[in-house]
Amino acid sequence: MVKILFVCHGNICRSPMAEYLFRDIVEKRGLSAQFHIASAATSREEIGNGVYPPAKRKLASVGISCNMHHARQVTKEDYAAYDYLLVAERYNIPNLMRQIKEDPDHKVYRLLDFSSCPRDIADPWYTGDFDITYHDIMGGSGGLSGISAKRRQTITRKTIRFSHPIVFFSYSFPSNRMTVPYFIFLSRSFRSISCFNSSFGRFAS
Repeated sequence: MVKILFVCHGNICRSPMAEYLFRDIVEKRGLSAQFHIASAATSREEIGNGVYPPAKRKLASVGISCNMHHARQVTKEDYAAYDYLLVAERYNIPNLMRQIKEDPDHKVYRLLDFSSCPRDIADPWYTGDFDITYHDIMGGSGGLSGISAKRRQTITRKTIRFSHPIVFFSYSFPSNRMTVPYFIFLSRSFRSISCFNSSFGRFAS
């Protein structure tokens, strides 16, 4: 069983939306027995409160009830209990780390790191746009149903002989939905390295 904890600031908008949407996805795919899904807050501001009404209405519009939800704060024990702690945005990570202290097993990611366009999910408490939040969450959650507790980020390295030394490696995201190949070109003097991402067509030194 894969155990996933969605995390945001207050546990009343983004993380409960992700929790209930992902539960719905795995249930419809007949995978409920393979996942344990929950959500939590980094702060104590909304503890005990239900889902924020506009978020609740958005879930209801797609046939999902979240009436039983009550916001709670993430704990240090959650780190041991879950395989993945998925935050809504990068700003959640420092606050999450205050609770769990460290991430030795590399369990902390942004939810949209599992999408084809890794990025933050804007807080709809401020933007007021719960439709965008819904679509962002669906973009990340859709890639999660293929993960397993043992499937982590992997790097495969292979050296290829050319007139100039080149190192090839591929980077697989945790969802295994996207493998990004890179070529590293070493200068003859070995004083500089250029990295070419063949998927996005750009160099970085």
